[in-house]
Amino acid sequence: AINALSRLRAAQGRTRESLETLDEGIGICSRNTIENDACASLLQTRGRVHLQSGHLSEARADIEAGIALQTTVAGPDSPKVASQFAYLSEVLRREGRYQESVAMSEKSLAMMERSGGGHWTNIAVARLQRAWSNLHLGNAQEAFDEMADEEPRFAETSALNIKTRAQMKNVAALALQQLGRFA
Repeated sequence: AINALSRLRAAQGRTRESLETLDEGIGICSRNTIENDACASLLQTRGRVHLQSGHLSEARADIEAGIALQTTVAGPDSPKVASQFAYLSEVLRREGRYQESVAMSEKSLAMMERSGGGHWTNIAVARLQRAWSNLHLGNAQEAFDEMADEEPRFAETSALNIKTRAQMKNVAALALQQLGRFA
């Protein structure tokens, strides 16, 4: 319930309240030395809220703590760990560490594939981050191809997620611009 409430508050633009709710839940986990999926998820969510707010160091700290806890709880090859690697790849991209972001995205995707697929939203996040990073690295064709493949698939399952779809289309458009394909 804490995670759902915090995500609702974040979606409403009530970031401070979202973080307060997450802080409360993470505090309960810490004080009671609780190590479970819910506590790892709270860290990941708080990391994502910090990421949305542009607080990269806080985002990195929470996502890395979530990875460590999730690894302890579910094992190093868990798709839940892989999903957190997808969000770490976004932190790396936003820090300008594009090659590391590509490598982290690929690690996330490979782990999800080995474990049976992974959740479609986490796959989309990892692929979007890999495409953004490839675009920054000058690999415009790779970035375009990735988004040309992923965006229609993502649209089928999450047509109302306009923000992510717009980012995907933006990467594709910027890639086409870099390639000189204006038509």
